[in-house]
Amino acid sequence: MLELVDCFEKTNKIVVPTKIEPRRDGDTDIIYASIDKAKSVLNFKPKLNIEDKCRDAWRFYQQYLNRK
Repeated sequence: MLELVDCFEKTNKIVVPTKIEPRRDGDTDIIYASIDKAKSVLNFKPKLNIEDKCRDAWRFYQQYLNRK
């Protein structure tokens, strides 16, 4: 999660306030994500990288705030 926050901050040149808390009951120790199965089974190939997605999410959020 911290890697994603770091990427979001660097991509959008902002600071995301974070607070590290103890793990809650039921939280996993570690999580891995991979699109290897989607690639092999569905022939899926992503068009965007994580930086593109962080940039788009921030742009969408800013546009949403301007509508209020």
